[in-house]
Amino acid sequence: MLRAFVVGLWVSLLALVPPGSAEAQSGLREDVFDIQTALNFYGFVPGPVDGVVGPATERGLDALGRYLKLGPVNASAMEGPPLPPALRALMDAFEARNGVYGDELEPKDQERLRREGERFWIRKALQPDLETWGVTTPRDADTCGAWDNEGLIGQPIDPNSTLVPRGAGSVRVIYFGPVTMDFRPDRLNIRIDPWNDVTNLSCG
Repeated sequence: MLRAFVVGLWVSLLALVPPGSAEAQSGLREDVFDIQTALNFYGFVPGPVDGVVGPATERGLDALGRYLKLGPVNASAMEGPPLPPALRALMDAFEARNGVYGDELEPKDQERLRREGERFWIRKALQPDLETWGVTTPRDADTCGAWDNEGLIGQPIDPNSTLVPRGAGSVRVIYFGPVTMDFRPDRLNIRIDPWNDVTNLSCG
């Protein structure tokens, strides 16, 4: 009788545990471990690589966000998916680290690699593919001077300065992430990469 009662109580308690919770916790710890390993590899000093999020890991995430100019990275974002852009770039660069070679880079990027070291590859992971660079507004729909300023593509700009491109009623510099959805035909949108090089021009 007692044995049956104990077994029944044990089954009842198991029913209260969310299915897969142990596996989920194990998976999360492994994800944190991987991110800590990558932070450590690139010198962001997350502290011990133990799969536990502590103050040192939080400082490493903050340093990563500042390096990429994306702002602080909340530790809860490590739970994913999806990972936020900063962590996705970190892991993309780390996972590809043995398959990329500096001598295959353009001269400008080779200089950046020499200057920034291995961290260069994290920023590179955030940079849009060169095939996507250019003016994205069709010529016959250009109401903001986008094609008049095509020469800006690939050139560095100061996003904090006052820009006065030809034919633009106003200017919006976009680095990364969401933007307001209000459409202004005479506004020139200037997208830049992590080094402030212009990658795309469009009206809106």
